Amino acid sequence: MSTLKIFMKEKNEKELFEKLNSIQERIAASELQETKKVKIEEEYENSQLILNSIINTIPDIIYRLDADGKIIFINDVVKNYNYEPEDLIGKNIFELVHPDDREKARYRVNERRTGDRRTKSFEVRLLTLEKKPIPFEIRSKEIYKEPVFLVQAEGLYSGNKAHSNTFLGTQGLARDISEKKRMEEQLLQNQKMETIGLLAGGIAHDFNNLLTVILGYADNLLDNLQTGDSIYNKIKHIQKSAKSAEALTTQLLAFSRRQILKPKVLNLNDIVHKMEVVLKRVIKENVKLKINLDENLDNIKTDPVQLEQIIMNLAINGGDAMPDGGRLIITTKNVFLDEEFTNKLPGSKPGYFVCLSIKDTGIGMDKEVLENIFEPFYTTKELGRGTGLGLATVYGIIKQSGGNIWVDSERGNGTTFDIFLPKCEEMVTDTKKSILPEEKLGGKETILVVEDQKDVRELVAGFLKEFGYNIIEAIDGEDAIKQSKNYNDQIHVLLTDVIMPNINGKEVANRLVAKYPDLKVIFMSGYADNTIAKMGVMDIDKVFIQKPFSPIDLMYKIRKLLVNN
Repeated sequence: MSTLKIFMKEKNEKELFEKLNSIQERIAASELQETKKVKIEEEYENSQLILNSIINTIPDIIYRLDADGKIIFINDVVKNYNYEPEDLIGKNIFELVHPDDREKARYRVNERRTGDRRTKSFEVRLLTLEKKPIPFEIRSKEIYKEPVFLVQAEGLYSGNKAHSNTFLGTQGLARDISEKKRMEEQLLQNQKMETIGLLAGGIAHDFNNLLTVILGYADNLLDNLQTGDSIYNKIKHIQKSAKSAEALTTQLLAFSRRQILKPKVLNLNDIVHKMEVVLKRVIKENVKLKINLDENLDNIKTDPVQLEQIIMNLAINGGDAMPDGGRLIITTKNVFLDEEFTNKLPGSKPGYFVCLSIKDTGIGMDKEVLENIFEPFYTTKELGRGTGLGLATVYGIIKQSGGNIWVDSERGNGTTFDIFLPKCEEMVTDTKKSILPEEKLGGKETILVVEDQKDVRELVAGFLKEFGYNIIEAIDGEDAIKQSKNYNDQIHVLLTDVIMPNINGKEVANRLVAKYPDLKVIFMSGYADNTIAKMGVMDIDKVFIQKPFSPIDLMYKIRKLLVNN
């Protein structure tokens, strides 16, 4: 074979080899590119899964709309409102907005379509599948076409970049704020009740000072008159009217939670049994009373007198709600309130409670009435049949006792009041007390009377003197301390008002007990704030007397304190 032929053969073989290598390299590169593509696709799918998982874990509705306001994406949270996400795709977002809020929502959307890319928020009501309105806070942001750079043959313009104002749509977040709204309303309600309570407490305090004088002198005059005297009946009418006024101030103090409770460990069944006969007398004949009591009912610790007032009030209201007759059902039972339920009752915590349920089969209440029933002076009864303090009083007593109340009612389907009072592990206390005969209520001990209201001070001092006591009168706390320093003999009892200017009854008691270790103290007041509780007094019934009080009640409390201590 010639040299030329050999050269050509080698050249052809080399070119073929190079071509084969080139083909193999391209195949390898293609395979590598395909592998990278598959890997990128897998990573994209994984990132989408993670993103969707995160989006559907967030408790808020996340959405995206096109330029016409139609939904192109929405997360699974809408299932909480009975929608399926796929069913909402293509719907206009305004279809989900409450009709009364649509104009506002459109205005806010159009207001912001100015190229401003800041996220803004507003509130609207969105509708569930059943058309129930739910308040939402909407936080949304417009989406625009990305900036476009203008190019010449020579390169970029030397000026600023120009971006398109093409509006592509909106993306945002909708947060359910119904619980937030409810808590805000509850806070406002509590603040309003607290303000009204302060006003009512102050009025009751002053009014009870006046009633103490009126009732005190009326009782004293009646004790010294014969029933046949011409003036006897007139004074009796004064006494009756004053007691009606006293009942009204008691209600004011109860709903404002400024009364002194006298809690005792008791079994609720005993209270219901005791009241059964009375309830049958006060409800109408066409109303059937049914009582269901849990035989294994736990004990509670509350004021039995106030508890009786609650039962009486709710029973009378239930009877009034059944003008054509019906059933009044009183039930007691042990319950455990979980966190889900107590979240609906502001101020309450999960735990074991005793439930008193009072149900009627009457006319029921609509939403507006339900929202206002515990408001003071709110009543649905005709003029002259109610003060509007009944349920406000019930609410105040229950809250002051550490309990709570739940109302379930619907127009035409009756009403149920569920009262929850904390379970008590203590044993039932003995409520019996010995009664001293009236002739043994007097004494010779020295009593320091401290009262800044002159009429009340003179009344109390006069009664005590009639019963033989040695009396020192002080016009306020400073005067009491001054007189105690000037008095060289023993002072046996300090009878002091609680609320006084400069030095209150608590401070007077603290200073005098330091001087007279055996000194007995009785506080008196037209209303009770936190002062008594802060004293750490264990037996309120022993050391406190509520104005207005009768002379005999005061003498009994003083004598019992001196005899038993």
